[in-house]
Amino acid sequence: MLGRKVCDVCGKAFTNLAAHKRLHTGEKPYKCDICSASFAHLSNLKDHKLIHTKEKPYFCEMCGRSFVSRRNIAAHKRLHTGEKPHKCDVCSASFAHLSNLKGHKLTHTKEKPYFCEMCGKSFLKNSYLKYHMKCHFGKENGTKKETDTQSSNESKRKSDKNKKVECEHCHKLFSKSFLCLHIKTQHQGERAYSCKICFKTFTQAGTLKVHLRHHTGERPYCCAVCDEGYVTKSKLKMHKCMGIKDAAIGKTGNS
Repeated sequence: MLGRKVCDVCGKAFTNLAAHKRLHTGEKPYKCDICSASFAHLSNLKDHKLIHTKEKPYFCEMCGRSFVSRRNIAAHKRLHTGEKPHKCDVCSASFAHLSNLKGHKLTHTKEKPYFCEMCGKSFLKNSYLKYHMKCHFGKENGTKKETDTQSSNESKRKSDKNKKVECEHCHKLFSKSFLCLHIKTQHQGERAYSCKICFKTFTQAGTLKVHLRHHTGERPYCCAVCDEGYVTKSKLKMHKCMGIKDAAIGKTGNS
């Protein structure tokens, strides 16, 4: 503990306590002179500035890809090594990235910290909330309705939501709330959801969520007989378990 000071907020000890406390206060004194971004630590600002210069000084010796920061390349290398240092203290799950562990822990607490101001629904992740908001606005940016107007128009909005509208491009029918999203993603090629690990882009948050399981190793759908795990429910349904066949044969033989 020599030279380390204890934080009076979280009880952990640090050599640079002042820098650590910014995590609690939200203070970000280091500002980018090119854009409006600000950071709690000088090292983060230096990494950020490389985005503007397009410089990527950190190279992966395994695949040759380059990265802006040490943190990014360290996270990337776990794809090669399979290392998952972030472990859940509730179950046996482990993750390559701390952000994935934090999201996973919410499945245990059932906490849904992201609330829709329009209808009051809550969501596990901010990306789910953003996708949900398109149901209200038809796009990410919209004008929030006043509370009294929202209440008086609730029945009308429910009625309009169920009406089907024809897409002028493919002539398929969609609800008004989904039509704009359909056109953007299927006909205009918009891919608003990006993987922070491999930078692939997707049209829907749900597709990105499934994709991320290939990086994290998460297999939430398990066979009740052999305990084999799968990324999606459809993959589990396609699974032909020999245990079920053997169990059926045994049952027939005993009858």
